[in-house]
Amino acid sequence: MTTWQNPDIAAAMASDDFQRDPYPPYGRLSQEAPLYFHPRGFCCLSRYADVDESFRDLLLSNDRDRLTASVAGEGAEGQRLQQLMTSLGRVITNTDPPAHGRLRRLVN
Repeated sequence: MTTWQNPDIAAAMASDDFQRDPYPPYGRLSQEAPLYFHPRGFCCLSRYADVDESFRDLLLSNDRDRLTASVAGEGAEGQRLQQLMTSLGRVITNTDPPAHGRLRRLVN
């Protein structure tokens, strides 16, 4: 899989045009690099098969607490980020197995 980092796509993703019609930049991502690293520190998968596979990969995480811990760091900025994420609370869509399955069974 090709990885790609291009400031033009980052600018396109922040534009009003992208908000109205995101499909041209997404199409370009799919064709040129299905794994795109955004300059702000996150990555995008743009092909359906890759996204589908990533949902099944237990090495990847959807858990906001794990993400916050890995990004926050030790300083005052990290503490503020941790406090913000804690105040927002947890939602079922941002949990990983086995907690996700347990919570889903409770609401079904």
